[in-house]
Amino acid sequence: VLFRSLSELPTPIGNCATPATGHEPVITAANFDEAVGLSAGVPLVLVDFWAGWCIACRQLNPILRRIAREYCNSVRLITVDVDKETQLATRFQIDAVPVVLLYSYGRRLDAFMGARSAAEVRAFLHKHLSQDTAISRMY
Repeated sequence: VLFRSLSELPTPIGNCATPATGHEPVITAANFDEAVGLSAGVPLVLVDFWAGWCIACRQLNPILRRIAREYCNSVRLITVDVDKETQLATRFQIDAVPVVLLYSYGRRLDAFMGARSAAEVRAFLHKHLSQDTAISRMY
């Protein structure tokens, strides 16, 4: 199923207008590019590639959710279950999880692999939020 606009996607974690429900949008190979490209005014999209059997993924996901809520005006979180979305795992050469990719308006900016503390994830985001803010002030 392709979505014509971001408003058709299920409510993402990090949407300030709606309390986080714990349910990220269902991201598939068919809607991935649109999901990371349409950020509804939110400059950064975190894509969490995870698997249910992965202990580090289960540690990282609550941290990402909490940070997405904290930065809801700047960051959107989407998740990809690599066991269900093998086509995306292959496309991005995901051979270990967790892997987090960072996008800004459809352009891949950065990534990290493995579990991170909340402080490390915040530092990762701050580096890019500062760059995005500087760019947006130019226009």
